[in-house]
Order: sequence, then C-alpha cells, then structure tokens
Amino acid sequence: MSRTFTPTLTLPLRGRGRRWGALCTLWLIFLMAACGGSEVIVPPTEEFGGPEFAAVVVNTDLAVGRERIAFGVVRSDGPPLEAESATVRTFYLPPDSEAREARETLTASYEAWPFLGGVFVIHPNLDTAGVWELETEFTSTEGLAVTAGSAFLVKEVSATPAIGAAAPASVTARASDVPDLSHITTDPNPDPSLYELSLHEALSESKPLVVLFATPAYCVTATCGPLVEDLSGMREEFAGRANFVHVEVYKNPHRFESGQRPGRNDVVEAVTEWNLPTEPWTFVIDADGIVRAKFESYAPPATISSSLQELLN
Repeated sequence: MSRTFTPTLTLPLRGRGRRWGALCTLWLIFLMAACGGSEVIVPPTEEFGGPEFAAVVVNTDLAVGRERIAFGVVRSDGPPLEAESATVRTFYLPPDSEAREARETLTASYEAWPFLGGVFVIHPNLDTAGVWELETEFTSTEGLAVTAGSAFLVKEVSATPAIGAAAPASVTARASDVPDLSHITTDPNPDPSLYELSLHEALSESKPLVVLFATPAYCVTATCGPLVEDLSGMREEFAGRANFVHVEVYKNPHRFESGQRPGRNDVVEAVTEWNLPTEPWTFVIDADGIVRAKFESYAPPATISSSLQELLN
C-alpha cells in the first residue's frame, strides 16, 4: 500500500464538527488495515467522545455543480454501518457565520464495496464553493437508529478533469511496448486487452472510453484489484462498442523489491497530467473525448456500465 495517494478526509471546521475527527480516523484506519502491510496507530477510545456515529466523505475533489458524493458511516466500536437507504440533508456554511443554509433533502442509495462494507451515495447540487455539511439518518441493517454528519469542501473548479471537459490525451504504456505485462501493471492476473491501446490512441478512435487509474498491489482502499477485474468484465460486455484502458499508477512496478513502497517519483506521467490526488479513479468518456462521468474510489460495475450505456443509446 502506498502513502502517495492517501485520501484526504475533509473534517468539519466548526467546534461541533471537530468532535467527529477521531471517528473519521477510524474509517481511514479501517481502509488502511484492509490493505495490509502498514503500521497503524489506533488512538485510545477515551479520546473519541462526541457523537456515537460519524459520516466520512470519501471524495477529495468536489466542485460547484451536481456531484456524486460517496460517504461511509462509522462508529467507534465496529465496522462501517450498512442500510438499504438513508435520508440526507445538505447545508452550505457561509464564511464567518454560525448559521448554515439548508439546501436539499435527498435519499441516498447504498453501494457495497469489496472487503470494506460500503458507502452511501447522493447526487446533490453544490451551488456555491466553500464548506458544506451533510447530515444523514437511517436504520441500519442491525436495527440501529443512526444519525451522523460530516463536512466537506467544494471548490470552484475540479482539480481532476471535470465533467464536460476534454480528457487529457496522455501517452500510456501498452502491452506491445514491454516484454511482460508485469512491467506496466501490478495486477497479478492481467487482462492483456486492457493494455492494447495507449490512452491517447483510445481517445482518437471515436469510441466511448472507460479508463481506470488504479494500482492493484498498492491500493489504499483495497478496491483496485476488483475494479480492474470489473473493467475486464465490462470490456467483454461492450466488446467492439467501446474501449477500455487500465493505467497502472506506478511506472516500472516490476522493479520494486518485495515490501518496497513506491514513492512520488514513481508515479506515471498520466496520473500527474490528470491531476489525480488519490486512487482509484474511473472516467467514462464519450466518442468526442469529453468526460461524461467520473468516480473516485470504488464504484460498482453496474454504475459505471450505466454511464457508458447512456453514451451508446
């Protein structure tokens, strides 16, 4: 697991919200522990205090507009909570004001993650840059009445390629460029078809494209391997109608010694060109090279396939 792409948890900036910080740390600890090979220091339980539950927004790159927000709900004494759905209210926090402005009440769907429980997903309209909060209520599958909240930062402009923007035509490694696929992917059982085209070649073919930036061997959330496998399955489902490319986050992964962790200098140029702060990222791009959907961290194959199918209808 690499420290290069550790998701940044945006914690609330108000006094009420700061009590959630330790609970949010639990979610990060849970994710990191699932990856293995990392020393994690768990804070003593007496430091937690505050609410029994906390929501933790997974996204690190939210901007003004309608966005897909994924968040987990954790407690101090167990794994992330699950439910069929949840009610979510969003609020904008004006600068230098204790009063917050109510925005929307939404119903969140629940998406299971491989190995890690799952997250709730909403698609709010974020109409103003700045600090926002969400509050959620639901009854968990265990029968617990849960109320939780978190805060997140909304930027004026997305750092990663925005919906409606042209996808960068990065040059990425192909299977034909190397003697063995281990030189360009950390997937232990790679699908060669995901490495037939460089990203810039796939963008030039006037077909929809799904590109996944992920590092199966060093994934922060342990979801990269399943995502690459999902990508291979989608390639079979949409054979001939769309292109599918996996971009390994690190260059020359075959050179890493056992137990060695890649550093910032080991990142492939495409990750820098796409300005990715975390991994994995999945982008759905139309035949004209325009980003139409993007997913940070894990997204179920049905969700990604649905976005792709809209471009093919």
